[in-house]
Amino acid sequence: AHNAYREALQIFSELGHRRGTARALEGYAVLALSEDRSERALKLAAAASHLRRTISTPLTPAEQASLDQRLRPAWERLSEEAARSAWTEGYAMGMEKAVQYSMDSI
Repeated sequence: AHNAYREALQIFSELGHRRGTARALEGYAVLALSEDRSERALKLAAAASHLRRTISTPLTPAEQASLDQRLRPAWERLSEEAARSAWTEGYAMGMEKAVQYSMDSI
């Protein structure tokens, strides 16, 4: 899965395809959660959320509900302060920094 997301991020980034980049970041977030890396999961999900907001391509309500449900354990595993801090840090990342973070933190 890491290799697939890495390849997708590289391609989307090179093409400037921001919606695809957001989708890949969301995938990386879920992958991080499956590896018990809650802080990383929230940072990546927040970066994707900010990117989606910037380009006006929100997830559908069903997709958002699914992502929220999948990320719920990350919010529950961290203290409220740590979870909010991770989200804030991820939300503040630019696209390039988020892509780099996703690739560097494997």
